[in-house]
Amino acid sequence: MIEFIGKELNIEKAKISLPYTILDAEASGGRIFVIYDYMEFPMDAPAKNLVCIDEAGKELWVAGNPTNQNNDGYTNFNRTVSSIKGCIAANNFAGYLCQVNVLTGELADVQFTK
Repeated sequence: MIEFIGKELNIEKAKISLPYTILDAEASGGRIFVIYDYMEFPMDAPAKNLVCIDEAGKELWVAGNPTNQNNDGYTNFNRTVSSIKGCIAANNFAGYLCQVNVLTGELADVQFTK
């Protein structure tokens, strides 16, 4: 089970302190996928706010973003849409549903939803 409040992530019996406020988090296969609050990132580029960490808190990758919009960033994991095999589904501020490869952080598929 995974729980979070502020910048603290609790998984099983471990507590991990992260650099930004957590908006959403999922754990799968020994990896933890975290979406940080995009408002805490510089506003002159898309927020690099979807990361994968291991259970010790080490960052494994940062996901790409489907736009170059200055105010864009990931908002939450999409739990109502089936993920493509090997991916995790996430929504972003600009209205895209993104399928992110769980091993690399690369975008496997992007759909505009607005």
